Amino acid sequence: MELTFEQQSFAFLWSIPLGAALGALYGVLALIRFAFNSKKSTVIPLDIIFMLLCSLCVFYFSLGFLDGYVRIYVILGVLIGFFIYRLTLGRLLHKIFKPIVKLTRGIIVAIFTKIELIAKKLLKISFKVLYNIWVRIESFNSSRKLKKSRRNKYGKKSNGKKAAGAQRRA
Repeated sequence: MELTFEQQSFAFLWSIPLGAALGALYGVLALIRFAFNSKKSTVIPLDIIFMLLCSLCVFYFSLGFLDGYVRIYVILGVLIGFFIYRLTLGRLLHKIFKPIVKLTRGIIVAIFTKIELIAKKLLKISFKVLYNIWVRIESFNSSRKLKKSRRNKYGKKSNGKKAAGAQRRA
């Protein structure tokens, strides 16, 4: 089935906003990478996911507008929309959000630094408390052993001699 010029131009014109939307998605992914100081190990999978999403969007767009035929002018329209967004509104939003992300990251780092210091102090205090409890338990046990060794089973101090009852049984 042949597509009319009207259908083709309609698809081309609607592919430009699709490209702008994909540019916005790329901007969000770029801000996420910037916010979390992403390395190559996370950038590559994010880029692959972005490319897969772009290809699915272009396919479904072509399915809806062009009966499933992916045409070069649709891809060209998507690229035009993507670059228009990235070079205009994308740059502006990046300049706005970059300081906000830096400030937020600084606040979060400061909060976690304070939490870390408090946790270290609490651990140090709890260690001292547990150590003191352990020392008291040990001193209590050692004093009990010492007292136990000096007394017989009736609680009387033994002088090293066997009790009279023990001699009779033997």
